[in-house]
Amino acid sequence: SLPTARFTDRKPQQSIIADSSGIISCGAEGTPTPQIEWKRQDEKPLEKGRIKQLSNGSLHVNPVRPEDKGKYICTFRQTKGPKRATEKDQIIDVSVISE
Repeated sequence: SLPTARFTDRKPQQSIIADSSGIISCGAEGTPTPQIEWKRQDEKPLEKGRIKQLSNGSLHVNPVRPEDKGKYICTFRQTKGPKRATEKDQIIDVSVISE
């Protein structure tokens, strides 16, 4: 049987530092490799250019702004065959530390 996808690091509370670059981490593993998608719980768009998704699934934020605080939803989706997909969400509460 194929290994089921799972989150590799569960960090439901993370903090990043204002005016520097920060990482909001979320990763998943499985065969085939799960795809990761991010959104904010309040549906505000993630600012293109300033917020980029890394190849490991985590979000790179540069520079971090105070308004980046909030709840983010990291979703992985693993597709096995045309109709079989596993999808799981993880909510990450991000706080911004101002120096």
